[in-house]
Amino acid sequence: MTTIQKITGILAGSAMALALVFSPGTAKEANAQQTVQIPVSTLQTLISVLQDLNNQAMMTEPMAKTPASDLRVSLNKTLQEHASLGLEALYDVIDDENSTADAVEALDENTVELSAAVGSVFGDDAEDAFKEIWRDHIGFFADYATGLRENDDDMMDDAMDDIEDYQDDISDFFSGALPDVDKATVVAGAGEHAELFFESMDAWEDQDYEEAYELQREAQKQIQGIADLLSINIVKENPSMFR
Repeated sequence: MTTIQKITGILAGSAMALALVFSPGTAKEANAQQTVQIPVSTLQTLISVLQDLNNQAMMTEPMAKTPASDLRVSLNKTLQEHASLGLEALYDVIDDENSTADAVEALDENTVELSAAVGSVFGDDAEDAFKEIWRDHIGFFADYATGLRENDDDMMDDAMDDIEDYQDDISDFFSGALPDVDKATVVAGAGEHAELFFESMDAWEDQDYEEAYELQREAQKQIQGIADLLSINIVKENPSMFR
């Protein structure tokens, strides 16, 4: 029995009990109205929603576990971690926190993991080239965060220019390794990723932490699209590796 089925059963039992309590003419009606706060109609609505969810879950076939699906899951996980670890480190840079070094170390471990995944498909030279490009772009974001902290508009402008150059570098890398990946698509994806990072850092500097974290969540969702694009084309370009 699924969790949804269990909850539905419990609520159904509760609704029946409440229906009896609220039946006209019962002696308990007055007391029940004082102690029970959930209307029967609300419980019945919840039951209906949960039943629909359960039906949808029963109809959904589980995804087969294959090397290709493993790659997709791995890239999604690693890139989402990049977004979350990256922004947490950048928030520390803005606040000049003592924990910055630890946050940067965790972020670089993520970079090494992602680079190793690239190298496992494209070789050691590609791994080293990717690692250099990736570390550079993290440094550019750190420059922007430092500029925010120090009110240095020139540093922030230079960082944004560097990130634009990075978009060309990373798109050249992936479109070169994966011929079916359009360079403009990677440029656009990297640009959207950068914009979300910049906006999140701006919100953090303005002490609008709710907005900063909302943008961080958007960045994590957005980067999933990049992970899916890469994983699909990596498998397409190297089918023998993912049988």
